Amino acid sequence: MDLPIVHIRNLPYDTSSTSLFELFEDYDVHSIRTKPGSCFVILKQMKNAQAAVEKLNGINFNGRYIICGIFNAHIDNKDLLTEDTLKLIDNYQA
Repeated sequence: MDLPIVHIRNLPYDTSSTSLFELFEDYDVHSIRTKPGSCFVILKQMKNAQAAVEKLNGINFNGRYIICGIFNAHIDNKDLLTEDTLKLIDNYQA
């Protein structure tokens, strides 16, 4: 099952949550979890996650070309996620 989570890589290390909320303002964000150089954007609907990936993948964001993709909990490494994000995934799957 795909979840409305966008995994973004190649972010500048000084990227703030505020700038990410601004980048995703058109896509109905639930929450954002950041790590240096990457983040997970949890959206409220899958169609918004797909639209965000289509529009934002490969754009220049603060001097870096970002890589966006739909997070697949069955394939991607769950070790990258925080405990809070894993709880959100469990709630979505229930």
